[in-house]
Amino acid sequence: MESTPKLNSTVKGPDFTITLRYNVRIDGGRSRVRLVLPDGKVSTLSLATQARPDTLQSHAVGLNPGVYILQWQVLASDGHMSRGVIPFTVN
Repeated sequence: MESTPKLNSTVKGPDFTITLRYNVRIDGGRSRVRLVLPDGKVSTLSLATQARPDTLQSHAVGLNPGVYILQWQVLASDGHMSRGVIPFTVN
């Protein structure tokens, strides 16, 4: 439903909070968020304890300016796995 950073947005780095909100309850323990760096390397982000059943949060630190991609994979309460990507730029 919504994300921070938003799709194709520019954020101020080097540190910021990542928030992903969905339209259904999700299983945070079985969900994953990865960050694809400008050089193509992939880093799995640690997820914070779920404050809301429809939201995942993490924190990105030390990011240099460039284009990044968030890759997310969540397990919905109905057992359905969903995936997506959110490209964004750090300035």
